[in-house]
Amino acid sequence: MTPKAPMVAFSLGSVSDDTPRSPDGVEVRAGYQGPYGPAYVGYSDDQTATRVWGPNVPSTQLDVGHWGRLDGQPVAAYMKPVPLHVGSLSGEVVRPEWALFSRRHRGVVVTLENRSYLYRITGIAPRELLEWQNGTPVASLKGVLGSHLITETADAVDVAVALVMFYGVPPSAIKAQA
Repeated sequence: MTPKAPMVAFSLGSVSDDTPRSPDGVEVRAGYQGPYGPAYVGYSDDQTATRVWGPNVPSTQLDVGHWGRLDGQPVAAYMKPVPLHVGSLSGEVVRPEWALFSRRHRGVVVTLENRSYLYRITGIAPRELLEWQNGTPVASLKGVLGSHLITETADAVDVAVALVMFYGVPPSAIKAQA
């Protein structure tokens, strides 16, 4: 069993009308307050890309949003890789091979150069969870109970990846595998 790192609470929520847009004009949909915050999340005008930005996190773009993929391909539960850019790092988000008998491996895999994460649904009271490749939790949304949590050892890239996954990849894309 992988030891858990100490976690701290963070908040996600609505923002005021005077919250700054992204450097390229994307409108803010939600704000993050926590380690490396503040940070903001928004979608491209056509809602086919999810963006994260802030003074302490790298500018991030996942080429999928509410209304599909930036490249026009069908989302189809992330069977085809979706490009991800975090600052100067690039990678992809894709659903791995079918994992019918391994609940632990059902999720969406995020690779970002030398980093790897698993984004999945966990627990009896379901919550969205982003883990490092070794199974250590990075961040989780509260679900029905508890608080939004992020590990104390997360860096700015981890925060940006967590936010873009929480807002860019709906739980239905993961639950489709359950």
